[in-house]
Amino acid sequence: MLKGCILAVVMLRDLERTPVLSQDGVVLSKKVQKDLRRLATRLGPVASTIEARWRRRLNGVFDQRLDASRQRALASINPGAWMDVLAAGKLEEFFENVEYHARRLAKLDVPPAKVLASVAEYERAFAPELKKAFPEDHASYGSALDHLYFGIKLTLNNAYYHVRDLNGSGLRPRTHGVKDCT
Repeated sequence: MLKGCILAVVMLRDLERTPVLSQDGVVLSKKVQKDLRRLATRLGPVASTIEARWRRRLNGVFDQRLDASRQRALASINPGAWMDVLAAGKLEEFFENVEYHARRLAKLDVPPAKVLASVAEYERAFAPELKKAFPEDHASYGSALDHLYFGIKLTLNNAYYHVRDLNGSGLRPRTHGVKDCT
């Protein structure tokens, strides 16, 4: 007879990594992919101008000055950091880089809302250069960029949840249904 025993059911989560995005680049149409390549080719030379504008605005997003590692990770999820990759049409590589840096941001405890606000600031910093580069059809290229930003936000969301799952419950067994068997 067992006195005072506790029955614990331990469950481990399946840690198999599921791909964040499909191999065809989020499901971007051929036209959007073509527009993104052209946009990146044309705006690649002014990416540093866009980033400087974004960095000036970044102070308004965060309450305190960010350390260098957080600033680098934030900069690395922006399209301007990967203009050469986008110009080459390597969307899968672009999203892999965004995912990596999004996980870094999650591990550095940068709140997701602040990361999204940073992305929104980058969108605003990008807009004037887009209008200069494509004065007649900036709306069409803006639409392609909107698709890219949606993919970035989806990747951020998935990366944050993945890190949270690994830190919170994925690597450690969880105890469910603890019962006293007395």
